Amino acid sequence: MSDGYQPPPGVGLLFASRAEIEAVPPAEREAYYRIVSDLLAHPKEYGFRRETGADLAEDYAVDRALAGLNDDWGAP
Repeated sequence: MSDGYQPPPGVGLLFASRAEIEAVPPAEREAYYRIVSDLLAHPKEYGFRRETGADLAEDYAVDRALAGLNDDWGAP
């Protein structure tokens, strides 16, 4: 069942291959490039961050804790 929602132009290409991106009409491709450009220029506005060594260390600590709890990721 479809609710009629149509994503904005370019959004459907966010996880597409280069071949898929090149195959769409130019207007759709340009919309995708605008989205990517804006994401790269303003990552924090989209909930992304530029990772520092401290960010990665925190992420790895969480991963190790989860691996230990789950005991299924090969944690020591």
